[in-house]
Amino acid sequence: MVRESHSSGYLWLRAIACYGAAALIAWQRGWEPSFIVFVVSFYAIPLFIIWRFIEQRIFPRKRFEVAPPPYQTLKI
Repeated sequence: MVRESHSSGYLWLRAIACYGAAALIAWQRGWEPSFIVFVVSFYAIPLFIIWRFIEQRIFPRKRFEVAPPPYQTLKI
């Protein structure tokens, strides 16, 4: 199996950007700051999907790595 290779900095940037934008959208829509913690995921999930769509269509990945197996083995 092969998966796309992302640096940890990129993953942090993506998470901070999507969750920050989701919190901003929730705040702009009138949610109280104490409730933003609970509703931010409802806004963040579509943002992650949009980010992934843009990433695949406009900036296709060029680096890949071997993915670990989906189940644990004894390496026998």
